[in-house]
Amino acid sequence: MGKVIEREFKIAQNEILANKEKTEREKQGLIRDLRSGLGDEIRKNPNKITIIKKTWFQRLTLFIKRIFTRF
Repeated sequence: MGKVIEREFKIAQNEILANKEKTEREKQGLIRDLRSGLGDEIRKNPNKITIIKKTWFQRLTLFIKRIFTRF
């Protein structure tokens, strides 16, 4: 009975490790795809964040849309 439990425990550990590795590979692939899609800009400035602010008119229209879509 003890060997069966140990075997199931090892199987569960291996599944956990496999899921972690799979997640890490998918994350790296996503990052690679994002970088290749954004092109030279992200390669030149990988740590620079550009905040895009909306104009007052855009904020006003979004506010009005939110009001009218609630009803």
